[in-house]
Amino acid sequence: MGNRIKFRELRQLLLDIGFKEASLPKETAFHHRPSDTLFVFRPYRPDDPVADYNLMEVKDILMRDT
Repeated sequence: MGNRIKFRELRQLLLDIGFKEASLPKETAFHHRPSDTLFVFRPYRPDDPVADYNLMEVKDILMRDT
């Protein structure tokens, strides 16, 4: 708890490592074609702190693929 990572920071990280973003009315998705990895998030605002469970999911999957 007490996470201070903002969605804009997570978004930029995912884009920097090759994910493509798709914004939909009720979700934001990031897809990485080479690894066929997909993350789907609720529609965060840029300065919203990212939920801990979303950060853990991203960390777990990215660490698994390395």
